[in-house]
Amino acid sequence: MPNYQSPKFKSKPPLTKDFQLAVAKLDTKNPNPFKLIADKDFHCQFINDIEDIILNSLRFEGTINFIRPREWHLFGIFQASVTQQCVITLEPISNSIEVKVQRQFIKHPHQFAASANGEIPKDDTIEKLNDFINLAEIARETLLLEIPNYPRKPNLAQGDFISEGSDDDNRNANWQKPFSVLAELKKNYK
Repeated sequence: MPNYQSPKFKSKPPLTKDFQLAVAKLDTKNPNPFKLIADKDFHCQFINDIEDIILNSLRFEGTINFIRPREWHLFGIFQASVTQQCVITLEPISNSIEVKVQRQFIKHPHQFAASANGEIPKDDTIEKLNDFINLAEIARETLLLEIPNYPRKPNLAQGDFISEGSDDDNRNANWQKPFSVLAELKKNYK
């Protein structure tokens, strides 16, 4: 597990140094608010193993509420701004993410067991309740699920793409006739 350090964070009760809340210290009568606003050092550590993403800002805030013994619910808003490379033009583009996050932490392990055929349960908000709730990992998972897998610059024409060593006319002709390119390669290979 990565060792995260130095975000601005407000929480009752306080977090451990790696952004985990001790369940035993959570208030069972009132909501437990949290707010995570990451700084530049945290950004580097938070996504150091994710290529081609620059995390510009991250904010994760909400509450953790006691429902009944051995059951807690997390409700929050996750906001982030990331810069990625367009998969077509390779230019940097910015994406903003704002999503509601909900997790149910339940102690009963039988609710998490996969079915006999290995299927994962349909409710992906349920997690096993341990001694700590790791807010950094929830934020990281949310970021990875919400960023575009293939970011594209808005308003690109269908024939727009990057190709090294060819001019625009040749590039568009090759894009529209891929089999002619293969035929040319085959002819040159003989």
